[in-house]
Amino acid sequence: MRLNREAQGIFLSLGLGVLFGALYYFVLEDLVVALVVLGLTFAFFLFLQLTFVRKYRLRRIKEHEDYRFIHSFVASLSTTGSLETAYQSAIEGADEELLKVARALEDRRIEERVSYLAGYFRSDTFSMFVSLFSLYQEQGGNFLKMAAPLLTESARAEEENNRKDDIGKRTLREFCLLWGMACLILLTLRFALSGFYEELREMQSYRLSSLLFLPIFYLSSYLFLATRTGERLLPRRRK
Repeated sequence: MRLNREAQGIFLSLGLGVLFGALYYFVLEDLVVALVVLGLTFAFFLFLQLTFVRKYRLRRIKEHEDYRFIHSFVASLSTTGSLETAYQSAIEGADEELLKVARALEDRRIEERVSYLAGYFRSDTFSMFVSLFSLYQEQGGNFLKMAAPLLTESARAEEENNRKDDIGKRTLREFCLLWGMACLILLTLRFALSGFYEELREMQSYRLSSLLFLPIFYLSSYLFLATRTGERLLPRRRK
């Protein structure tokens, strides 16, 4: 699935490159500039896909798998009383990355597998789940009751993440609409000024002002994705 998504990102980047290359060809009627714009736009959005978008997507997959694993494990263990059944229920239908980790842990005891996954998920909720599971192993009791507060918090976090995803999709549509209108205005001016376009095209101020549109678009796209995903190009420095 990840390969398909990354392929979609490549085609999207290429599509944006072709779109802006065509836009600049119509605006400036300069094939060299159009090809340069095509290449730059493709490279820029491919870079965004491989940094912000990919890191954000992987993080969201892990967050969802964290939620799904905890809820499935607790529900299955409370119903069957079998650790192996609960574990298999928790990893059933998981993302390919988690399945790879699970296959590598098949020869270990359930307690060791669950503890190891804390390093994979790296979340407060899963660390708390491991602590509760260890307590359950030592003292027994009703695991569903023990984990009830954790299940509530995990569900709340998943709901909040879904809400943020919905807001992100809405703001992305608005962002694309605004820049689509800006591109349309640029094209409209080109045809509205067609009467003296030949003279205008030779003016350096016209060419520079038209080209200035591109870095502004790049910068706004970069800031938009950095803000919406919360990702950083470089890892945070440890104190």
